[in-house]
Amino acid sequence: QDPRFGLPPKHQPARPLFLLSMARKVLRFSAAEAADVLRGSKSALLKDAADLRDLEISDGAVLCGETDEGTAFCELRVTSFFQGPFSSLPQDIVLDDGMKAKKFEAGVEVAHIKFEVVKVLSAASMDSKHFWGPMAAADIPSKTTLHPTFMEAIESAWSQEHGGSVLDLGCGDGRIAVELIRAAAAAGGRLDVVGVDVSAS
Repeated sequence: QDPRFGLPPKHQPARPLFLLSMARKVLRFSAAEAADVLRGSKSALLKDAADLRDLEISDGAVLCGETDEGTAFCELRVTSFFQGPFSSLPQDIVLDDGMKAKKFEAGVEVAHIKFEVVKVLSAASMDSKHFWGPMAAADIPSKTTLHPTFMEAIESAWSQEHGGSVLDLGCGDGRIAVELIRAAAAAGGRLDVVGVDVSAS
């Protein structure tokens, strides 16, 4: 594997993302919940225990995180697990707004799963508009701050006699593309930028 990108070397078949033994160990999230997990703002899930009847969960278990649409986005490890009536949730369990909105009846059996992300899957597997739609550009560091090393490489392109061109894959709302064009113009150079994104928003 190429240590920089986690991609298999050329001419070698890609290995499966998850072992066959993990095929049934899938924890499902809404697209909005999945986006929060990747932002680092969500590390627990509250579900109806009936939805997990076929899933064996215990502290330390490693699960595959998938959206309801079937998009695998991470591998996670369970750090704490509770199952029992909603009215019996331990007091040290803090419910976020999304959990409170579910409004379980007091006697309903629920499962509270606290976890940590141990691996984020390749963005190539996240080709669903349902997944990327909730991702706001302001929440993605690379979309709000241009790294100096990146800017040095781009400057060498727009300083050429006939200018340069850039293809911005996953451009989001186009903020970075616009900033690059403005920076080139301010420096007296020219840069043609084309942005492509799976989400129209």
